[in-house]
Amino acid sequence: MRILNQEELELITGGTTLDSVYVGGQHPEVPWEPPYIPDQPGDTGGSGGGNEGGGGGGGGGDDDTYEPPCTCAHPVGTEHTEPVVDAFAAKVARDILAKPNASSVEYMSIIYRRADGSVGTTSMASSGQMDSVSNPEIQRVVNEAGGLQNIIGLVHNHPMAIVNDSNDTTISLKANKMPSTNDWNTAGVLFQGRTDPNYALYVVGPDNVLREYDYKDRAVWEQRVDTGYIRRSPNAALGESLSLQTPPPQACPKHP
Repeated sequence: MRILNQEELELITGGTTLDSVYVGGQHPEVPWEPPYIPDQPGDTGGSGGGNEGGGGGGGGGDDDTYEPPCTCAHPVGTEHTEPVVDAFAAKVARDILAKPNASSVEYMSIIYRRADGSVGTTSMASSGQMDSVSNPEIQRVVNEAGGLQNIIGLVHNHPMAIVNDSNDTTISLKANKMPSTNDWNTAGVLFQGRTDPNYALYVVGPDNVLREYDYKDRAVWEQRVDTGYIRRSPNAALGESLSLQTPPPQACPKHP
């Protein structure tokens, strides 16, 4: 075996001293370590030299800075938008039930999408019939939403007073957990006949439970709210119950 000369050793070790290299025979106190060669993007390396560009801070590589995903309430798709709308509906329901006269007065708020894609709610309309688009209160909140084209959800309550004033409280209690025919007609005007899967009516029933009814399923629910149908099928399913504690959307890490 040929003994390497000083120049050859320095070429192999990247400039390290002879006493840190194991050439053969006895194992030295400090074993030989190869020069550092970064192989990961963004790896800054150590102080070893020997690579092109010298030592010091080591190799660079591509910038792999973590970029958090955008979670803004943008209309990316149903899986992104629906939880946001549900959270706003739950907030409106809590505000309605906090009203001292919620058991006797009907309130409504509109959920709408702004021009930048984010979602918001209007103030609450009250006084008169909330299922009449000619009601000035409804016209007021439509204006708050920026027009019919922005509306994606409606939240309103059916007070217990409606049930108490009915001739058949059992039927009325079940019926008022669902949107009425007039509610659907009003929604048809406010949604302008659009059937986007995100559009929904949210009803706070006389039992103070918030339920969601997708507008695309209007025909099914209009049939079920019929008095005769309720008598024949008292255990027919209602809309999806939503927790009033549905948390609001988390702040977007990219656009706080």
